[in-house]
Amino acid sequence: MARRKITEPPKLDAADLPELTPQQQTFVQGLLAGKTASDAYRAAFDCRDWLASSIWGKASILANDAKVQVWLSAARKAQLGTAHIT
Repeated sequence: MARRKITEPPKLDAADLPELTPQQQTFVQGLLAGKTASDAYRAAFDCRDWLASSIWGKASILANDAKVQVWLSAARKAQLGTAHIT
């Protein structure tokens, strides 16, 4: 059976990434810092009077937003080169 050729993922420049709102940027930074989607959403948006279920739903929708996913994917790929296996 033929082996598949391993290729490098395309390198993305920040200019190639979609523009995010300041709240979306804060949300992405929170997720990359290890926060849950709900905690990242709380940090990005004023939702003090919201029910927890409302925050969970909105955080899930934002986490699955196409622009947010592109940023998360690019950030994770950029970090792969600096990862250390222990």
